[in-house]
Amino acid sequence: MTTDQTPAERPAPLIFMAAPSDPGDVTFGSYAAVLATGRHLLAGELSQRLARQGAAVQLIPPDRTPGAFHWGSWYTAAVQPALVAASGKVDAIGWVGA
Repeated sequence: MTTDQTPAERPAPLIFMAAPSDPGDVTFGSYAAVLATGRHLLAGELSQRLARQGAAVQLIPPDRTPGAFHWGSWYTAAVQPALVAASGKVDAIGWVGA
């Protein structure tokens, strides 16, 4: 961002949001099914709130690799396509998870 840009001219902050993982085969009405539905509703609400504040929200896929979770390698691989598509027109980057 250059100092001569007004807030309206500045690119929107890009927020990467981890999509809720698929709970798999859960029984309708079970606690697991209610929890899965709640996570999706929370992610949708959070995305809308951030968008109302002027942020661009991009869902990134949850980590599906077997074995131990490594945040850095998952995040880097998940956000790379969005950063390439932005062509360097990103003012700020953030991350949220629901």
